[in-house]
Amino acid sequence: MRDYTYGAIFEFIGGDHTIEGLTLEVDTVRERNGNIIKGVRAISTDGNNNLKVRNKSNIKLSADNVVGFATDEDPNGAGNLRQLINDTDGLIYSTGKGNVAFILVKEQDNPAATHEHINNGKIIMDGDESYAFAFSKTNGVHSNVYITHNINNGEIVMAGKRKLWICTWSRKKL
Repeated sequence: MRDYTYGAIFEFIGGDHTIEGLTLEVDTVRERNGNIIKGVRAISTDGNNNLKVRNKSNIKLSADNVVGFATDEDPNGAGNLRQLINDTDGLIYSTGKGNVAFILVKEQDNPAATHEHINNGKIIMDGDESYAFAFSKTNGVHSNVYITHNINNGEIVMAGKRKLWICTWSRKKL
């Protein structure tokens, strides 16, 4: 696990992890100059190792344009499985605009690992223009290949205006 000032509350690069009994709130985060940082995440993964992260906690997305679970694709993870699981007692609750419960961020070409985003718990997307599952593409990266399974065995409530269960997002490279 790595600690980032900007980016995520928790970031994992490999192994088997469970987050249990916590409330993780992603609120508005600002740079020192006062600009709002978009795309902040509760739980993030990076690296090219096998990985499993289970949420048995409450994730509250109260800011706009933030993410519950985010995983980045890497070209060196051939044969690896990267699972992000909102477990049966996990809750992702979003009140902000433009938020995503699970997102796969394509940062590089030729992804090799298989990603599984699994909801066994409850997701409530109460903000406008929100998404349960999404794919993000960084400008300059070919978006034609994703290796992912998005699985819902739980409950998803989409309550805001202009919401989608699954979508493709595009973001500019910073």
